[in-house]
Amino acid sequence: MLFTYFTKVIPLKQYLSPTAHTIITLFLNMSGSLLRLLFFQVLTLHCIGLKAQNNQNASGIVDSLISKASMHLNNNFASAEELASQALQISHAINYSEGKINSELILCNVHANTNRGRNAIQKIRTLSLNIPPDDSASQSKILSGIGLCYYYLGVYDSSRYYVEKAIIYLDGRIKSNFLGDQYMLLAKLFLRTGDTKKAQVYYEKAKAVFEYQKNQNGLAWTTDLFGEILYAQRLYEKAQTNHLKSYDDFYKLSNTSGKASASLHTGNTFYMLVQDDSAKKYYSDALSLYKLLGDSNGIAICYSNLSMVALESGDVKGAIAHAQKALSTINNSGYQQIEIATYRQLGDIYAEIKQYDKAIDYVNKALVAAKSANMKVKILYCYKSLSEIYATINKHQLSYDYLLSAYRLKDSIQPIAFSTKLAELENQLENQKRESQIQQLKQGQVISSLEIENQKSDIRKRNLLIVSGMLFFILMGTVVYFYFQKQMLKSKLEKELTIQSTAENERLRFAKDIHDDLGSGLSKINFLSELMVNHAKTNADVTSNAAAISETSKRLIDNMRDLIWALNPENTTTGDLIAAIREFASDYLEDFTAELHFHIPSNFPDFQIRKECYREVLMTVKESLNNIVKHSEAKEINLKSH
Repeated sequence: MLFTYFTKVIPLKQYLSPTAHTIITLFLNMSGSLLRLLFFQVLTLHCIGLKAQNNQNASGIVDSLISKASMHLNNNFASAEELASQALQISHAINYSEGKINSELILCNVHANTNRGRNAIQKIRTLSLNIPPDDSASQSKILSGIGLCYYYLGVYDSSRYYVEKAIIYLDGRIKSNFLGDQYMLLAKLFLRTGDTKKAQVYYEKAKAVFEYQKNQNGLAWTTDLFGEILYAQRLYEKAQTNHLKSYDDFYKLSNTSGKASASLHTGNTFYMLVQDDSAKKYYSDALSLYKLLGDSNGIAICYSNLSMVALESGDVKGAIAHAQKALSTINNSGYQQIEIATYRQLGDIYAEIKQYDKAIDYVNKALVAAKSANMKVKILYCYKSLSEIYATINKHQLSYDYLLSAYRLKDSIQPIAFSTKLAELENQLENQKRESQIQQLKQGQVISSLEIENQKSDIRKRNLLIVSGMLFFILMGTVVYFYFQKQMLKSKLEKELTIQSTAENERLRFAKDIHDDLGSGLSKINFLSELMVNHAKTNADVTSNAAAISETSKRLIDNMRDLIWALNPENTTTGDLIAAIREFASDYLEDFTAELHFHIPSNFPDFQIRKECYREVLMTVKESLNNIVKHSEAKEINLKSH
């Protein structure tokens, strides 16, 4: 009974083996409340440990599911979504934050390509509320996911904002594949807004990352991206070569998503090269691959492009049917890029069958959507379509206005030739008496532009000459300045050396003169004094004075010798100082009973010292020894160095 109650509270079977379960049953049926209490405590601790271990195992399962889902992203969105959903469910159960983020990002990618981009943005923003601001890795993944959804929705400004912010969080610390993916996405964003130069910059950054990581899948995507850049520059044959190469690379990697993208882009190049049959084949291949992948976004693009091919071949019904399939595939999910292209395509189709009201209505829908998304290329194509429609129905002023609007946009995006069409429209406006005004205006503009260009050229030349002259004078001034500075420094140094040499020579001469003149005189005084002492035995005062003269002379001779020694610049070293101290101390204490000991190491460093320091130290030693002799009865004197 107790066991039944206990197992209801703690489900033991899911944690224990059958043998352990049987043993626990026996223990629970034993009598003794103390034993049961002890057993319950041990069992609780064991279950807690098992739960921690199970959580660890569960996180490993989550990581495995996420890895498999990432692989399925290239081949089947449904399988990727199923695996990511399982990983997300387990991550919530064990509160595994990294698993939540990674599984949500995979779901975000799937939803972005399957008409659920807006829902994905909302979910991932909710998830970001629980991410610490200092967790840069998680924050960058969240921002990247939001940017990806906005990209597929055609909201390029928002997409670019979040992707650039994700890259800032990464801060270039590591060359990870994730960083390469962000550079790829930025390159595509700049392509969509017509800035091919910046697109190429980020393409090169992405390629460098994937080359560093030796990521063949990433390199295949960069090859396809480079084809898109060449396509935007109207280099269709070169673009086609890159797309076909990327298709082969994706084929070797068994990457369905990559093959579909390469097929779609190859079809675009054939379409622009007016090879409609080949374009249709590649669009159809891409459609099959996108259906296999489950990518509704790609499916809609293929239908829209097949509609263009059908219209070119005269199959109006087929063109309308494909365009309607494209719109029904995205089902008003906010994918503006596809909607704009398809609406404009429908406008061209209805213009072809002379249903101009419907044609204008659809193109205007495309124009409104393109303006709201700030897609300049799409806006330009809409202006072009409206110009052609109004020209067909003889509304020449409106046709001319729309074409001029398109003409103003062309320089800011990509080179598109409108000159021929503009000339045709100008001819159509002859009946409205505008031709002469337009021609005069154009001629005036050409003349003005030529004059302005000539003026600009003259100004550039003059500015170049002025700048060159200024740079020359600055350079010459700098050279002259440093030359005179060098000469002044050299002169100053030579002067200082001369002064120093003169001073040293003067000191040597002074020392020699003192030694020769004063030294000899003092020595003579000392000699005479000693004679007086030796011969003046009868006169005590004379003897005393003579002794004083002798003693003073000796002291002067010693001091003079020390002074001369100190004045000699060659003697002002620590070695000379030690030798002088040793000589003086030995002579001075010769008649003193105390024993003298020197404790100065033989390897004492020998270096130059100032003559003032030399003399002060020597005088200090003399005074110290003099005090010892006069005022102490020392038996031992020690001289030490520190």
